[in-house]
Amino acid sequence: MPASKKTSASKVKKNTPATKRFRLSRLQVILAVLLVGIVGSYALVRSFASTGSIYLSPATTNVVQGKPVALSLRINPGGNVDAVQATVTYDPTKLQFVSVSNTGSPFTDTLQQTSTTGSIVLAYSVGIGAASVNTDSLIATLNFTALAGSSSTSVTLSNANATNLGSYTDPSTANAFVDFSAPAPPPDTSAPSVSITSPISGATGTKFNVAATATDNVGVTKMELYVDNKLTTSTSKSSLTYTLSLKGGGKKGSGSATAHTIAIKAYDAAGNVGNNSLTVY
Repeated sequence: MPASKKTSASKVKKNTPATKRFRLSRLQVILAVLLVGIVGSYALVRSFASTGSIYLSPATTNVVQGKPVALSLRINPGGNVDAVQATVTYDPTKLQFVSVSNTGSPFTDTLQQTSTTGSIVLAYSVGIGAASVNTDSLIATLNFTALAGSSSTSVTLSNANATNLGSYTDPSTANAFVDFSAPAPPPDTSAPSVSITSPISGATGTKFNVAATATDNVGVTKMELYVDNKLTTSTSKSSLTYTLSLKGGGKKGSGSATAHTIAIKAYDAAGNVGNNSLTVY
């Protein structure tokens, strides 16, 4: 009996580690199966993850206050899609919404096209029997008027998605940024005004003190004195003085007096020319 008990005890000791090893191996198998399942599920989710992108173009644009602003809502599908939707949000204090058009878009059927202050909701499909879209394409053109004369704003996308045979493709989105500039001043078309204060028209003599001034809405850049169509002197100021000596004799109206024309031209930076003239004897 003692020997038998010893044998049994020995068997138990030998079998116990084997049982433990079997249980650990089984746990490892379960963990491995779970890991494979998780990895497989992740791969499956990844295979149906976001496809393509819906974006506004150009991504950044410079606009002038009071001028039109056109932004294109586009899709780069990354596969086949048959319908799209998006909500476009903008700052109504900087952009005034004018219209939206899907002309030129393969998404020809309008499912929704509504606007409220600061928001535009759009949804389109390719139409029954039409081919799905699989290349970068226009969805719609958004037309605004720039209200701001400086700073910038963003036009953002939300609730943007596309479908392929009823399944959403969850594309990524990209917003647009608009920089504003004040309009350029209108071109200067006003010529300077010229006044000849001396001599007076019809004066006679051989020596004359010529004095003239010019004014302009922007500024006078040059004045010129012409005597009998010949340039005599010039200045970069808005006033001109010159002592003029002329040859001649006789009296006005006697038939022997010589007429001379004194002319003043004034220029501005835009190249506009103002002039005035008189005759002396």
